[in-house]
Amino acid sequence: MTLLRVQRLDGDHFDITEDHQTVRDVKDIICKHWLVPPLCQQLIMGSNTLDDGEDIIVACRLELNEQTCVTMLISFDRINRDLMQGCIQAQRCACDTLCQLVIDKAYSQLLKSHASGMIVGLFQETWEVDSAVKCQMVKALGCLVQQGAGDAVSALCVCISDANQNVRNAAVKSLRSLHEEHHEYALSALSSYLDHPQWQIRCAAVKGVDSFSKVGNEDAIAVVKNLSTDPDDSVRMVALGSYHRLAQIGSNRGSIGACHAIRR
Repeated sequence: MTLLRVQRLDGDHFDITEDHQTVRDVKDIICKHWLVPPLCQQLIMGSNTLDDGEDIIVACRLELNEQTCVTMLISFDRINRDLMQGCIQAQRCACDTLCQLVIDKAYSQLLKSHASGMIVGLFQETWEVDSAVKCQMVKALGCLVQQGAGDAVSALCVCISDANQNVRNAAVKSLRSLHEEHHEYALSALSSYLDHPQWQIRCAAVKGVDSFSKVGNEDAIAVVKNLSTDPDDSVRMVALGSYHRLAQIGSNRGSIGACHAIRR
């Protein structure tokens, strides 16, 4: 039976003796052993990088009873390439991997840190991607915000101005998890969208402010009150509802989110 040794740069290694067909099969085994998702693995033999679809025996020139060694490197190049240039299926797979790294506590802090940085970075540049994938990434931003990641707050606020309604709604929902120490920054960031020429963006910005602001917050009250005279009916309605809640006016004691549901 062919024996394949997989090693890391730190010297740690293990041997694979069971049947394996492709490079991807080997990556799946590595994932179970070292908890590194296949899309984050780069397998090197000599100076060659092995492709997922290659037959492992052919790729490594394995012969019966001969041991061959491959080196596993952690790399996010494949994920970045799939997100930026891949088909929708490739984008979704890459997105799922990043979200899994952020959410699942089992993964190492190194992987989590790389994934978090990549997610935040994606929203700081022009990124053409399927809206469902973008919504999933916004939810991942929400998880980072919930974990107290300050650098994710700015990226999440930017999503309020997205052209897609579902992305805006996902951003509003994720802002509910904002830690109190980030409220002031988020309020300032969202205020820049309150005079946006598109009423949908102004409306989303008000909902965003309302999603995390506490009752009695004078800065938030002043911000939403200004839009209570907005020329658009929808913006005025949302702003007035938020103003009444924050200022505790009348009998409105519930969150505006209860009256204007955000699609899940």
